[in-house]
Amino acid sequence: MANASYVMARALTNQGYDAVYIRDQYDTFPFSQPVWEDVEFLMPYDHVHKVWGYDEWLSLENKLGWTKPDWVVMPKAPSVKDSQNRTSLRRMVLGKILESIYISRVGHRSSVIAEMRKCDALYVCGVEAEVLAWASGIPYVIWPHGGDIRLASGLSPSKANSLRGKMSNFIMRFYLKTAFDDCLWIGTHDPKGVGGNQGVVPYALEHLPLPLLDRPPRLSKTERHKNLIEYMAQYGISIPSADYYVFIPSRIDFFWKGTDLLLDAISKIEKNDIQKIHFIFSGWGQNYNDVKKSAPNNICTFLPFSVSKPILFKLFMYVDIVVDQFLFGSYGAVAIEAMSCATPVMMSIDVDAFNNKKWEAPPVINVDSVEGIQMALEEILDGRVDLEKSGLEMLHWYNRNHAEKVVVSNFIDKLRKRIG
Repeated sequence: MANASYVMARALTNQGYDAVYIRDQYDTFPFSQPVWEDVEFLMPYDHVHKVWGYDEWLSLENKLGWTKPDWVVMPKAPSVKDSQNRTSLRRMVLGKILESIYISRVGHRSSVIAEMRKCDALYVCGVEAEVLAWASGIPYVIWPHGGDIRLASGLSPSKANSLRGKMSNFIMRFYLKTAFDDCLWIGTHDPKGVGGNQGVVPYALEHLPLPLLDRPPRLSKTERHKNLIEYMAQYGISIPSADYYVFIPSRIDFFWKGTDLLLDAISKIEKNDIQKIHFIFSGWGQNYNDVKKSAPNNICTFLPFSVSKPILFKLFMYVDIVVDQFLFGSYGAVAIEAMSCATPVMMSIDVDAFNNKKWEAPPVINVDSVEGIQMALEEILDGRVDLEKSGLEMLHWYNRNHAEKVVVSNFIDKLRKRIG
């Protein structure tokens, strides 16, 4: 979900609306960078979680030849004290406190607010953007990525040990909760509110899918496999010949993704059958090293690096199936991106949660246990699951729910009704 705001700004611009993406200098995580969305490049495993500086990203973008789109704003203006659009004593008092303890302490925050005040409405994702949007006084919609709404809901306990750290966390949670309480609406395609396996969030949610670009038509299986082997060879990765290629692009993490369930299922399938499948795992995650040591090398390839979105999309287009998570019953960017390529996705979906909201659940290969994963893989191997048909069903669902034109049209209509 890291690039949700960038993706939405691109979609609005593509559909003819006057939109800008205000860059968050505070968020320097690799997957949050615009260049990660636009340019093919690799990142070593140990660099994903290193502490990046904002200037380091500017330097890397220049080296990679990334051209900043016209609609990307990089605030550099000094602190702004102009009209703050605060219409109540409560907002005025809380705003003054926030200015003194948070906004004024980091130079670019006031600059971000100045850019926000040039807009008619805001679409924000992440703690920093959500708090600053509230401070701006401009009407805003929140699209939570997970950690933000869990913190606002009290589902993510503070890890601070010092009194100062605990106080800082308390104040930030207060303002984040205030931001969630005062927004126009909270939009998401997750009916469970991005609480994940930590619980249910206590907020009303409205359907606002993430918009994505359309992809080229799916190639034949022979062409896909040929392209996959050749493409990986460009990056020094040798992929053996196989009947089926399964790609696990999400981080290797037992707690959040249930990767261990997949490994247990693989171990239970007949040796002669499982040899027909080759599994390609992502190059990062909490349990990456452990799994790499224990998984069968002859049927598993572990990418030694993380890949940017353009590379990721090519892998989605070339593999036979994508595996996401098996634990919390909803989907994120990985699943949508794969389905936009007409690639079948295996994961856990809580269909009842979607039905209760009257949202259309994605027609994934829906499994959430070792036995379910094992059965699904065996049905793929013996032909009971038609992957080509399954992929087309997912593409049609994607077109109804996540295509740029559909999402932007619905978003603008709802925004006009709320703010005129």
